[in-house]
Amino acid sequence: MSFGVSILKASEMLQIVSNLKDCDLSPLILHSKDTAEIFRGIYKRVFGDYGADYAYLAGFFHDVGFVIFSQLLSADRITHITGLSPSKFGESFDLDKLLLYDRDLTHQTISSTIAKNLRIFPNEFIYAIENHHNPSAKLDGDDRRIILSLMLNISDTLAVILRQNLKSGVPDTFERIFKTLEVMDIPIEIKEAAKDFFNSEHEITYVLSDDDPVIDSGISLDFSQFIEFLKILVLSVDIKSPFTVKHSSTIAAVSRDIAKEIFKNEFDSEVLYVSALMHDLGKLRTPIEILHKPGRLRKFEMKVMKIHVADTFRMFSRFPQLTEFTVV
Repeated sequence: MSFGVSILKASEMLQIVSNLKDCDLSPLILHSKDTAEIFRGIYKRVFGDYGADYAYLAGFFHDVGFVIFSQLLSADRITHITGLSPSKFGESFDLDKLLLYDRDLTHQTISSTIAKNLRIFPNEFIYAIENHHNPSAKLDGDDRRIILSLMLNISDTLAVILRQNLKSGVPDTFERIFKTLEVMDIPIEIKEAAKDFFNSEHEITYVLSDDDPVIDSGISLDFSQFIEFLKILVLSVDIKSPFTVKHSSTIAAVSRDIAKEIFKNEFDSEVLYVSALMHDLGKLRTPIEILHKPGRLRKFEMKVMKIHVADTFRMFSRFPQLTEFTVV
């Protein structure tokens, strides 16, 4: 396998993440998908189709830093902010409450760093991710970067309003959205584009659907970018529990070193490295109370724990180009 060859389409990458909607990251994944749909819809009305899929990807990854930020908080702070017990950190993604605590907007910086490492985003979208909560007075650079940042800001805000109100059965959801748009200090072109998007019954229906994310362009990940994507998932798993911190990354590094000694070639060592990064990703579906349990697991709990092996295989086996890693 050549390091410069594309091995995974960006749309397939999104499918892998989207299919985790039933794990404890579900609130964050749903919010990311909502924001991505809204951001792309507004973007296309302002700039046209060119670059619209980058807008979708930026919307999808704009809050990925919350995965890390939420776990940097101590147990008592998580409990204070969310009302959840420390054993349920994975359910702590009440985005509004976490955002109130993140006064320094640390998650923006983390999200933009992750996006930069992934190396699929043009710089203007990385800037937008890094500044999507900042007011226009704090933005600099060319007009397009500023507009994209404000556009992502409004998409993020409206996604929260849309999902929270519809979940609560609030009948005047769209009235609230339009009122929010009226009072926001954003350029008129963004405001009008957002209004037009939310007047589109077809597009709003798709925002709230369970369909896989769809992007039409040829954006794809090469081998090294695929590794960076896996590192995001690995971090999401390993940081869930004090018992798994750095587990996958350590196993991957050791596997690569052993493979180098045995096979004496870079190809096999990198295959083992990637396979080791992937080996525990099914734990994203493992209940947090089992991962966090400090004592010996009971018999039925151990059976649940072992399911992560099959879940890992299912995550990637649907993509034949990854067979090199899934059969190891």
